[in-house]
Amino acid sequence: MNAIPSVAELLQDIEAADIALLPRERQERFASLLAALNRRTSRRQFLDLFPDNDNVQQDGRIIYARARYPKHIEFFKAGATYRERGFIAANRVGKAQPNDEPVLTPRGFIPMGSLRLGDMVIGSAGKPVKVVGVFPQGKRQIVQVRFSDGSRVRCDRDHLWTVRPVANGRDSAFFTATAAELADRIAQGKRFALPKRPVVEFDQAFELPVDPYLLGLLIGDGGLSTGSVFLTTTDQQIIDYCTAIAPDYGCEFQFRGIQSWQFTTKIRQHGRHINLLATLLEGLGLRWKGSRTKRIPAEYLVASAENRLALLRGLMDTDGTCGKSNSARQYYSVGEALCQDVASLARSLGINAKVSPKNGRYNGEGHLSYKVHLSRSEQSVFSLPRKQAYETFTDKTAGGLIIEAIEPIGEAECTCIQVDADDSLYLTTDYVVTHNTITGAYETTAHLTGLYPHWWEGKRFTGPVTWWACGKSNETTRDIVQHALLGDVTFDTDDGRKGFAGKGMIPAHLMGRTIWRRGSDDAVDNILVKHVTGGWSRVGFKSYEQKRGAFEGTARHGIWLDEECPLDIYGECLIRTATTGGIIMLTYTPLEGLSETTLQFMPGFGD
Repeated sequence: MNAIPSVAELLQDIEAADIALLPRERQERFASLLAALNRRTSRRQFLDLFPDNDNVQQDGRIIYARARYPKHIEFFKAGATYRERGFIAANRVGKAQPNDEPVLTPRGFIPMGSLRLGDMVIGSAGKPVKVVGVFPQGKRQIVQVRFSDGSRVRCDRDHLWTVRPVANGRDSAFFTATAAELADRIAQGKRFALPKRPVVEFDQAFELPVDPYLLGLLIGDGGLSTGSVFLTTTDQQIIDYCTAIAPDYGCEFQFRGIQSWQFTTKIRQHGRHINLLATLLEGLGLRWKGSRTKRIPAEYLVASAENRLALLRGLMDTDGTCGKSNSARQYYSVGEALCQDVASLARSLGINAKVSPKNGRYNGEGHLSYKVHLSRSEQSVFSLPRKQAYETFTDKTAGGLIIEAIEPIGEAECTCIQVDADDSLYLTTDYVVTHNTITGAYETTAHLTGLYPHWWEGKRFTGPVTWWACGKSNETTRDIVQHALLGDVTFDTDDGRKGFAGKGMIPAHLMGRTIWRRGSDDAVDNILVKHVTGGWSRVGFKSYEQKRGAFEGTARHGIWLDEECPLDIYGECLIRTATTGGIIMLTYTPLEGLSETTLQFMPGFGD
């Protein structure tokens, strides 16, 4: 027995006339049984993965041929020779986005489809990383991922995201999942956060024509629509700054009355006064612009972090506020496009920023403006002491965006890139950080069921096995490892009891008695899995936060360790598999660098 027949295959042996001869109540019972069988076998993820050709459809998408996954196949094959294996990082998995989706590079955003081998993009640490793989994916089903600050990113259903669960205020470990997997869990009410936005390092091979702090002041409270350069202010610190810097542009900063100051010039050419500052502002597209039409010049959005922060502080010192009671940092303007620029500027500095409309009244009439709410950050966004006094700050790890929704939006031509970075992450639209559990889940299922595919050259067991599937914490073991193998928990089973809908790697009709973990919602302690020989395999679920003692006990045929485990637990797992000739698989991205566990798979490193 090497395959599970589908309902359609079973029906080939049943003549319609035979069914028609049955009594009506028997016909109805037969139909309900067929419907139940169809529900239990309609999700055949394990049996459909790694096909011979690119023609397998699942959930409206193509399942690509195993020839496209050479590293996965090599990993499986190595199991026939090696007891210990590590699938560290991934090859060509996910990261597919529409060709017109912006990707951040050291010179700003460019479309995904225009990237080439050797190009540089911005990685998760904010620094440039090299593109080492570009893989056109053709037309794919696209989803839109919406975040808590209003930013949005488009990607395909298999695009990988590195996130952490958000629940009960606890700090949870990061893991990697596809957009489709996250969408299912978000629909169940679960919440996930991305890694914190980094401070981006751009290519700074250009000189800014106007001092960035001064430019921020002029965009905020500057009068530029008449062709002259005015500034409205009563802050002595700003007055002193402008007075000191005005000579750099051949100007004087002169008081004109009622909080109004002007940058004037005595430079003459051909009998006319030439205002260098006004000329430079015109070159930046800001002269003759009013409050509704001002924008931040593009070159300032990709300047050095120091200059971008100075620009932001000029903007916030003029049109920004900090709440006395709640420390809320907000920027206000009647220009929606300008507010979007301010939000982009803040995001490039690692600060979450959300733009929203603000309805009010001005001179007795309805007045629509916009505000940008800036999240707490490590640094001040003001230079004025009176505003700094009410700021509160956060640490280096807080501040990841929350995913609010993942929604299908049609199809688009897509490209997948691979970057030369340990975590495989890069920045896409709105400075969102975007990105190998399937490998471990697939091999675990093969051993538990004995349903080895015809192309399998890896380790084989001849009968039922005992197994452990493990994750970093109790929560991630349930939400990642358990979910990958068993799918969603449901009460919509044949007997009405809590069970699984069959969307995981293990086919639902092969699942037997389930022991649920006490005191943990929907977490499984162990479950029986039907083996092709007629016996039952057993898989138990453990987490590294249970410590080494939880891994002592009886022998195991195999252990799947998802995410990087502590070395002492790894050693205990070696003992558990020593007498059975069993195997250990690790699947993870080495976010901790060359740790002791990772070095176990790098013989001779440093010699």
